[in-house]
Amino acid sequence: MGTLGAYDATAYAINTAGEIVGSRRFYNPPILDRSEAYIRNTAGGITSFGTAGAFSTNFAVDINDNGDVVGVANNIAFIRHPGGNLIELGTLGGSTSEATGVNDLGFVTGNSVNSLGEIHAFFGNEAGLIDLGTLGGAGARSFGYGINDNNQIVGLSEDAEGITRAFYWDETDGMLDLSSLVSNISGWDRLIEARDISDTGYIVGTGITSSGVERAFLLTPFDPPVELIVDNTGVCIGPVAAWIPINYDILFFIPGPGVNWTLETVLNDKYGQDYYSLSGGSNNGKPEFEWSFTVPTTGVYAVDAWWPQDSNGTTSANYTVTSTFGDTVVTVQQNINGSQWNELGNYTFDEGQTYHVTLSAPSGEPVIADAIRVRN
Repeated sequence: MGTLGAYDATAYAINTAGEIVGSRRFYNPPILDRSEAYIRNTAGGITSFGTAGAFSTNFAVDINDNGDVVGVANNIAFIRHPGGNLIELGTLGGSTSEATGVNDLGFVTGNSVNSLGEIHAFFGNEAGLIDLGTLGGAGARSFGYGINDNNQIVGLSEDAEGITRAFYWDETDGMLDLSSLVSNISGWDRLIEARDISDTGYIVGTGITSSGVERAFLLTPFDPPVELIVDNTGVCIGPVAAWIPINYDILFFIPGPGVNWTLETVLNDKYGQDYYSLSGGSNNGKPEFEWSFTVPTTGVYAVDAWWPQDSNGTTSANYTVTSTFGDTVVTVQQNINGSQWNELGNYTFDEGQTYHVTLSAPSGEPVIADAIRVRN
């Protein structure tokens, strides 16, 4: 691209159409030192824009797939729609601001001086800017760099001692230390800045390794493991991963005619505080005890059952697992393998649907209903 007819030139961003934005500098001291924002189209044509003046500074920093450009013109953040003029985005109450990222929805991130003279990252559009705050500490400041179409923002927060930490921000959870969200950060001291985030959640930036060396990083999104346990009294424990919300229905059981389940605590190695037992079997093998649950995402999950150790337990406990593809009956011996999780198989469950595990046993045989577990 060369200098684009100027003293020098810098390119900052490109969109999927191949449009490039940046800044070119015209330099002829002492009478001229002006930076112009520009957009270069796929045919190589250059369009300059920004504030006039021999010593004006204009930088186009990012462009989305709609052709909206953001940057800074004489110390104020702007957005420019295709073919239009610069629209100032204002500040957080201070004197300066700059826009560094724009998504395809037209929302912008960057940083601005607020009314207290502090530099804070922001999120917003032409209707106004929201102060994202910092990760804490007196005299801290923050800078927003990347924003995706989910309005998730990444950047850095710096304390008064100059220690920087990469942050992640969204409209639900606010600003969070990105290092605390990584499942395995062994080998790293901390992540010091995050520069961009894709629509699918990939994040790039810079961190410091355990040996004190600065290195680039790539964070890959994944579905954290889910572990959902429903106990016999309807207590649900889970999930293991804090970012996966789990909805569940409490346990309920359907007794057959004249059949009564007894809540007991006698046997050792039960899951939780108690369990239900039925000394005479369950109404000729019909499903009598039912656990109910939903999963956070569609996928294949392992289902396990727990019962306390009891040598007098039934040799034919029938667990029926309802899944996407129908019912599967798994017969186990409850007189062995107690006080541990026993796998009933792997099953496909759909997000948002309610599924069940039911338990029955032949008439006349004792059966115990304690807990089931669903995991991936």
